[in-house]
Amino acid sequence: MIFGTDGIIYESHEVPEKAYSDGQQTLDFAQSARLAAWIRKSFAMRKGFELL
Repeated sequence: MIFGTDGIIYESHEVPEKAYSDGQQTLDFAQSARLAAWIRKSFAMRKGFELL
């Protein structure tokens, strides 16, 4: 993220263990929300570095 990631792809499911595929690597909704918050914070911090 800090070094110019163009995008992030991840899967989320209400109950990852019941997902039709990739349940072991699927985030639940709470994990997805935390990841999205971290991405927003990281992006904001990265934008601050562009001024340097």
